[in-house]
Amino acid sequence: MVGIAVTGCDTLIGAKYRYRLTVEVETPEGMRTGSTVVEVKQWEAPAFPNPEAGGLRSSFRGEAVAVDLPGGQTLFVLLNTATTIAEYAYQPLVIGIKGPIERANAIKNTKLIAEVPIVGLTTEQASGQYRMSEASRYPIFVRFKDIRDRMTIKRVDPANLSAAFGQGISLRRMTVQITRDPISTDMTKRLPWLKTMRPGSFSEKNVRSFPLGLIDIVDTASFSTEIPR
Repeated sequence: MVGIAVTGCDTLIGAKYRYRLTVEVETPEGMRTGSTVVEVKQWEAPAFPNPEAGGLRSSFRGEAVAVDLPGGQTLFVLLNTATTIAEYAYQPLVIGIKGPIERANAIKNTKLIAEVPIVGLTTEQASGQYRMSEASRYPIFVRFKDIRDRMTIKRVDPANLSAAFGQGISLRRMTVQITRDPISTDMTKRLPWLKTMRPGSFSEKNVRSFPLGLIDIVDTASFSTEIPR
């Protein structure tokens, strides 16, 4: 489980919920899809032993999305923005409800499991639909030149997948929805070397050869919090 501080006013207190993030990619061989289930928990920490220790906290469990593409290639959509993505999942359920505790209860008691487009071909924001409009809030997209070697990781531009994977490959859309499905736990089948790594830094001793754009961003929890130890 990864814990982080929460900023912003649109928060939930005492909420624990799961969402499914689905990524759809257009290819010359047809649509390719991958999805993952992530669990998010928010709580209010006590201001002890000092005021700085208090405030809203958030944690998540789950795994990155993996999309199998033509030619044996795989696109990974990482967990780094898991709590940001979660906002798109619960927003339609709390419209008009004030107060973080009340919003948390609304999610807990809801029977609505709605698919919400967060980025895709449509540009309008219809009632109950939320779309990512800021590229800075997108998840991190990566690939491996050699999936057996973590040091071959490369960041991928979601607006230009063809540059990394070949002509005719593009992001169609990402959707998110509240779900009660189990948390995803299959990433070590794709990346068995995750089980041999210490939690934390992806680069470890090979800092000089690790891509500079990812060295302070990617760690084992970017791919999975469910690695058997």
